Amino acid sequence: MARLCASNLAFALFMLVPSLEQTEKYLGHLGTLAFVILGSILILASTSPRVDDLFDRLGDRRAAWLAAATLFAVIAVFAFVYPYANAGLVGGGSDLDDELNLAGEALLTGNSPYGLATYLRCPVDLFPGSLLLATPFVLLGNSAYQSFFWLAVFFFIVAVELGSTRAALKVSWVVLLCCPSLWHQIVTGGDHYANAIFVLAPIVVLDRVPSDRPVGRTAYGAAALLGIAVASRANFGLVLPLVLSMLLKRQGWRRALPLLVVTGAAAVAVTLPFYLADPYGFTPLQQTRTAGLVDRGLPLAQTVMPIVAASLALALSVSSKLHGQALFARIAVVQLFPVVWVVIQHSLVTGQLALANTGYAAFALPFAALAWATRPN
Repeated sequence: MARLCASNLAFALFMLVPSLEQTEKYLGHLGTLAFVILGSILILASTSPRVDDLFDRLGDRRAAWLAAATLFAVIAVFAFVYPYANAGLVGGGSDLDDELNLAGEALLTGNSPYGLATYLRCPVDLFPGSLLLATPFVLLGNSAYQSFFWLAVFFFIVAVELGSTRAALKVSWVVLLCCPSLWHQIVTGGDHYANAIFVLAPIVVLDRVPSDRPVGRTAYGAAALLGIAVASRANFGLVLPLVLSMLLKRQGWRRALPLLVVTGAAAVAVTLPFYLADPYGFTPLQQTRTAGLVDRGLPLAQTVMPIVAASLALALSVSSKLHGQALFARIAVVQLFPVVWVVIQHSLVTGQLALANTGYAAFALPFAALAWATRPN
């Protein structure tokens, strides 16, 4: 019982932290505290046997219909709110969708996306993997549409991992109810959650590769997709030591090495051409050097933090049972760590609690949610 309560509270941390930036902005410190308390209570209540009984009575077919209705409801909210958010009338808007749209249009016309700037005069500074994965949705009309696709993928992943559509519906509803940051990303066209899910998806496939059968095309395809996904943002490089360890322990060197080569080759193949075309204009590296990791008041913090984060990822990869729930939980920890570092750093420098960067904890949430869903009862 104590272990279950601890896992629920740990999940509450991962669930609520991404929204602290927005709740502090609009509700202040007291409102943020109330949000944390109420959110924690809701998460704990969701594990009640009575709640499980309610979902069990639905049946998988009805749960699937409710999941589809939920997705359509999310799309309807987007359709209503997005035009106002995009115009800056709700929440100040965001230019991340504009960045992805500009980059996708450039790629579709055979041009480099780097050197372009959004309407807020911010440069296109995401790594190529993120731009490539958003481009099909740009072709459909708007990169913001990718959120719907990847939310559906997340539901499917949870349903497969748990073997239950009903359980996947419950997890999805808990995430939607307890994470305002997810809604903010959806209605402003952000891609943080989508980005995390398309890193999660190939990892789940690789984690399920049987060790007693020949490695098939699905595994190699997942390895290639992981390479492209990891080449989307620098923080996702931290998942590689854990995935490497998982593959070595489950598959052995002979079977794991080709998969690792494919992952590395895919990451290099989508990144290197853009860098070689214009090394000085490759803005993702400039963004990595400056995004939230300034040295203000803490000398060398910009250098030390990536080293500590990489060391943490390596330390967590040393495990005899790095599979399933343990793998997802440890990846969530290494994705949350840079956010915690930056919050502590800025709080020490400013002398007050600084929650401005907690939105980046979105990159940890899908991993944490899947770890929570697959936890031992």
